[in-house]
Amino acid sequence: MSSVDPVTINRQALLCEMKDMPMAVVSNLTSKMKIYETLPPEEKADMAQFLYWGAMSKAEKQTVVDTWESCKTANAFLYLACDSFLKRDEAKGLNYLKKSAKLGNKTAMLRVGLCYSMGVGAEPDPKRAYDIFEKLAREEKDPIALYFCGSMIAYGKYPFITLPAERGKKMLEYSLNSGCKYAEFEHGVILLKKAKTPEEKQKGYEWMRRAAEHREPRAMLTYAVAMQNGEITPSDSKLIKKYFDTCILLAFEPAVEAFKKAVQDL
Repeated sequence: MSSVDPVTINRQALLCEMKDMPMAVVSNLTSKMKIYETLPPEEKADMAQFLYWGAMSKAEKQTVVDTWESCKTANAFLYLACDSFLKRDEAKGLNYLKKSAKLGNKTAMLRVGLCYSMGVGAEPDPKRAYDIFEKLAREEKDPIALYFCGSMIAYGKYPFITLPAERGKKMLEYSLNSGCKYAEFEHGVILLKKAKTPEEKQKGYEWMRRAAEHREPRAMLTYAVAMQNGEITPSDSKLIKKYFDTCILLAFEPAVEAFKKAVQDL
């Protein structure tokens, strides 16, 4: 894999990371919904997520936001951060991420690091971002943290990093084999650029598919368009719609612009 400065990675793709609300896993959903108001804060926060996505009006959605505010759990603050980023309030989103991270949420910790690496909601702070990525990579073996930490090491232009570039490259390889969607997308791009035969091109799209399954927005859009254009067979209209819909839900601007153009062309 190439050594790319992580700060240059498509900003819109990383902003989608902030908007992507980890889907709560709830057992006995129907029965718990009946006693929703009496649930403890941890469970109520997760249950409210289903009401958030099913809300038919701003007022209904605001009711869910108010519920998360009252729950004050790690997950509730993470969901509030996603809501803030969807509303393009980056400073508020980062503030909620910090609250969630302080309560031990690893996803929030990672996203705080991404905010500091990109300068989202705060001034860019590569050193602070690196410290977060390094901690999560070392203690949790988090694939995305490994990718960004490895990228910063391999890039070799941060004076506060003294580790050899080879160490970073090994971390990048580990992140790829561990299912990091950004590593999978980058690897797919490299293979597609180098492809000289249909078989080699399909290998590139296979890595795109893996990244798309992990909700990497650039991969979802690339794969959907390629399938729609007949470059990937057999075609799957439901999968194409799923990837386009997810990109639009996450407000991934290239997909939103493509959708607007398609509507105008009707």
